[in-house]
Amino acid sequence: MTFRRSRSATPDAGLVSAGRDSYEAVLVEVPDLETIRAVADLAATNLKDANGNILRGYTMLSQAFGRLLHGDTAPPENATFLTFAAWATETIRPQVVGAVGPKGFRPGDLFRPASRLYTWAADGLLGSDDTIARNLVRGEAAIYEEIAMAVRMMLQCVLEGIDESSRRGSVDWQALWAKYSLRLKEMQTTLNAQRDASEAVEPSDVSVLQRATEPYFSVLSERMSRWDLDHIQRKQRAELILLGNIRMLAYEQKRIQPVLRRNLAYVPDAIRARVGSRVTGRNTLLSRTVGQAYDRSKTTIAILDEVFQIAATRNVYSMIVGTEEIRLGRDLPVPPPANPVLRDRQAPLDQQRYRKGAFFPYDLQTLTHRPTWAEWQLYDRSTSEGARTAVDNWLRYGERLSFLVNLFRSRQQVTSLYDTPRSTPSATPPRPAALGPALEHLSDVTKERLANSFRGSS
Repeated sequence: MTFRRSRSATPDAGLVSAGRDSYEAVLVEVPDLETIRAVADLAATNLKDANGNILRGYTMLSQAFGRLLHGDTAPPENATFLTFAAWATETIRPQVVGAVGPKGFRPGDLFRPASRLYTWAADGLLGSDDTIARNLVRGEAAIYEEIAMAVRMMLQCVLEGIDESSRRGSVDWQALWAKYSLRLKEMQTTLNAQRDASEAVEPSDVSVLQRATEPYFSVLSERMSRWDLDHIQRKQRAELILLGNIRMLAYEQKRIQPVLRRNLAYVPDAIRARVGSRVTGRNTLLSRTVGQAYDRSKTTIAILDEVFQIAATRNVYSMIVGTEEIRLGRDLPVPPPANPVLRDRQAPLDQQRYRKGAFFPYDLQTLTHRPTWAEWQLYDRSTSEGARTAVDNWLRYGERLSFLVNLFRSRQQVTSLYDTPRSTPSATPPRPAALGPALEHLSDVTKERLANSFRGSS
């Protein structure tokens, strides 16, 4: 990959440097590498706190990364993978909190009767309240560790590079990319030293992750991380961010596939074990005959497993994204700003970005960037405008990816995605940091907002 070297007298990509405090002011807001690793380790001992810290980490990284990619738009115009990851973590939080908190009826159960029934049955069959939640959190912690570290390292490499460029008057993006790529390879060694073979990061995984972050880096190197872009440039930036989102999504979903497979197997396996022990545990001719038939019924068992997976997907699973709760077993609805009934209640920016009744925002209605279009074609199975996006079985990778890429593309410019999820726990205020202009053309409103946030942390 080749990036251009800026020959201007000032740093490139919409960033200006004002001394070392300029990038420290941004980096202080996001978890450092040690904190990210500590949160991942916490998943082995404290599900609730680990999930809460993952949610907070994704939210903070989303805000910082969004500002970096957009110069200064509050909220940023395009959601990144991190933004959607925060909402995915918010989605599973009730299940995690319910598994380790007080048992009994909760108000939210009225709106999720099938989910409540599933959880009750799982608890009874598995003999443990947190089996499924523990699997979920440990899986999400491993993915969080990889992706959060990759993005944090990009933030640090870029902002340090911009700071150094103030002494040279130019930004060597090729050198920055090489430095970042080296850090990704070092990350593999660091992570694998603490993991068993089942969670190891392979060299091929590092290459996929590097390729996934490349479009985000291109936004910076191609001078698109500014708020004062024209319509064509804004569309180009939106498509590059979509490309990064899709590639990061494909990486994450492949890595998390074993977690999903285990979770959807727990209840059917428990039922079979219980039925099998009762039938085959009796030394009678009938029990032996039934036991032999049970052992030969692999095809029937596979069909029953599939039936269970479909039922759980259609009736139990849903996803919270911004102000929406989206059911997986149905086609994706048009985003709220495009919904004729909800449109008037949406933010003015959203109404400008979406045409009434349109499934995608104006900037992503058509894909003119060939790599983005090619990546989209790999995963999309819909007939456009949200049709045929419903998921029958969440365990099917291709079906799941088609739903998710349509979700990402259709909601990428919805303002509410940058709202802080309501379950995000508060944290100890970060260490004080001088407020330096890390981004070009900062508006007065945002300068004041950032200044207040740092004054409040002292």
